[in-house]
Amino acid sequence: MKYKILSPDGVPIIEDDKINTEAKVILRIDRWVRRYERQGYYLTANGERIHHLELPFRLSIVRWGSRGNITQMSVARVGYEAPISKLTKVKGETANANRSNAEQLS
Repeated sequence: MKYKILSPDGVPIIEDDKINTEAKVILRIDRWVRRYERQGYYLTANGERIHHLELPFRLSIVRWGSRGNITQMSVARVGYEAPISKLTKVKGETANANRSNAEQLS
């Protein structure tokens, strides 16, 4: 399997043919989203500002196999929950600080 991660504009976030596992997909998304943390948002080509906490959930993932079958997936389907740098421990469970913040923004 190979994966391509697409920005909200439909452009690959990285030109890399070595993304071949869902774990690598998650790491690449995390790395890409961190680029927008300081700025606080991603600006699409049509001028829409997407808050950096919402950004991962606006990406698309395209997966294709050796037989040419193509599947478009959401980031949640590969197990992505939030930028890894924002995960916190609360009461013995891993809590997703970003998801609750993103929900407050909407």
